[in-house]
Parts: sequence; structure tokens; C-alpha cells
Amino acid sequence: MTDRQDWIDGARAVRIEAEIGRRGIRLVGKRKSRCGPCPKCGGDDRFSINTVRGVFNCRGCKAAGDVIALVQFLDDCTFSEACETLTGKGRPVERRGVSVVRPAPPPLPVTSDTDNTRELARGLWREAVPIEGTLAERYLSGRGLVVPEGVSGRVLRFHPSCPFGPGVRHPCMVALFR
Repeated sequence: MTDRQDWIDGARAVRIEAEIGRRGIRLVGKRKSRCGPCPKCGGDDRFSINTVRGVFNCRGCKAAGDVIALVQFLDDCTFSEACETLTGKGRPVERRGVSVVRPAPPPLPVTSDTDNTRELARGLWREAVPIEGTLAERYLSGRGLVVPEGVSGRVLRFHPSCPFGPGVRHPCMVALFR
């Protein structure tokens, strides 16, 4: 198998419900089928996923497919960009018969501008949501931690697509620091 095929297989291995949770999309249902409003076109129950088959469908947008197609649909991106989003790795490219992985973009520069940093932090806090039903809640409960009442939303939040560098976004738990 090639590195490119391994990379694509790695993207396809991401569970569709994990990608939905990472993005903070709330769907109802606990079993194999979950549904709710489409993140793109709205509606009440147009959008659904099947966790056993790892597929999604939106009856309003007429879009359907696997987890890679889901990312393409939600982000309006190419197949390769969707694989990068799912794996967190650049696309393998062939150079002189040797397969290499494109390096990740450089991190954001550290700035000494305190006001801009504070404004960025405030903006991220406003964009974040309470952790109930998110990847952050599952992360904490998987480690046996219970969030005390009044903490979610006031002290801890979940950001489904927090910027970590130019073009690099990941889900993250955000904590208020005073």
C-alpha cells in the first residue's frame, strides 16, 4: 500500500459521529441512526447519519456520502483538504519515487501585543459553547471526571474549530482564566 492510500484510509477510519461531535453538531438518537437540522440548509430533521455504515444524508441539500464527503460538504473543500482535516496531516506527495508527507503549516507567531491577544481570547470564548453533548464532555467523562454544576458554559466551554495556525483548526476545550 502507498502512503497516500494509508492517508486516505486514515481519514476514512474517523468515525462519522466523532466528526459530527468535533464540530458541535447536535443530533438526536443514540443508536445507529441520528438526525437533526442540517448544518447548511437548516430544517428540523433533514440531516442524518448512520453510525454503523459511517454515512450521512441531507434530504434538503441532496448530499450524502462517507465521512470524507461529509467534511467536503460542510467545509466546501476538496477531497485532499477533507483528508487533511480528518487526519491532521498534509497530503503525501511523491518526490523522486519516495513518498513524503507535506509538512504542517508553521504555528502562529507569538505576539507581545497584549491587547490583541486578549481580544483573540475573548473572541474564542464567545464562539465556544457549553460542553454538554460535545467531545469535551465525552473526553472528561472517559477519564472519570464529572463537571460540577455551574461550571459548563461559565468556566469550561467547547470550541469545535479552534485556530492553531494558518489554516489549522482543531476542536478544543476552553477554560476561563482570570
